[in-house]
Amino acid sequence: MKEFSNIIDVSKFFLCLTFFSILISTALTNVFLLMSIFFAFFYIIKEKEFSFLKDNKVIQISIIIFLFLFLSLSYTIADFSDALSSLKKYIKILYIPIIYFILKDEEIKKNCLNFFNFGCGIILFLS
Repeated sequence: MKEFSNIIDVSKFFLCLTFFSILISTALTNVFLLMSIFFAFFYIIKEKEFSFLKDNKVIQISIIIFLFLFLSLSYTIADFSDALSSLKKYIKILYIPIIYFILKDEEIKKNCLNFFNFGCGIILFLS
């Protein structure tokens, strides 16, 4: 078993498992993705690694879009509970910066692709 020297390594492992389970199970994909994001978020807060937010326009745009959606709660004609439930659907937009932070290394990109290919092979073999 691989020893994890850092919290971000645990996050990368869960992200690889996320790619593995994409075609196998949606529930597993969601659980592994949330675990990966949780550990990456914890690492970002602990190490104060906020510099990646200014590196990429996609990250900035995803945060701005979510902030606009959040601000739209105050001037919508819908009930607050309905507007809040629709905002909960779009919270996954905030996953983009954290996933970008995890995938900035070329080695983890290759590992995720290999895990995805292995999951595809299992599905192909079982069908």
